[in-house]
Amino acid sequence: MRLSDLTYQAERFGLVIVWIAVIALFGTLRPDSFLTWSNFSTIFGSEAVLVIVTLGLIIPLTAGDFDLSIAQTLTFTSMVTAIMSAKMGVPLPFIIPVVLALGALIGVINGAITLYFRVNSLIVTLGVGTFLHGVTLWISNSQTIGGVSPSLMQYVIIERFFGIPISFYYAIFLAAVIWY
Repeated sequence: MRLSDLTYQAERFGLVIVWIAVIALFGTLRPDSFLTWSNFSTIFGSEAVLVIVTLGLIIPLTAGDFDLSIAQTLTFTSMVTAIMSAKMGVPLPFIIPVVLALGALIGVINGAITLYFRVNSLIVTLGVGTFLHGVTLWISNSQTIGGVSPSLMQYVIIERFFGIPISFYYAIFLAAVIWY
């Protein structure tokens, strides 16, 4: 095996190697707390949102485009969810399609501006993200919204399968769909 092949393999599996090294390091330093099922359950559940957002980012990246508005889109749709649930009392089955449609609309706007006006996606999504951040602050009055419907928490955080929050399985399902 040539050195360039080894370099390619190291780059290809670098993240997995680092992940195993981190587990080995913290497992050695704190085996009584780090290498427990409850710790891994917490990690899997808390990182599910990051995995889902990252999966959404992979799609434009494979086309050579960048989407810098993805975090602001997540924040905006989360705030709309909170306001509709806590402030307006809208039932969850109505909220979900609305926020999915909002997220899709933001993606269509990003794509339309990029394609129609031939503006680099980096610039477009940076501008749209900044705009979304302002809209999020405006609709929330720069405050945290509490009192979200317990049913929303039930099917994302509270409900567990093998001790792992259901959100982890949503992320795995989406990863399988995107991989396919």
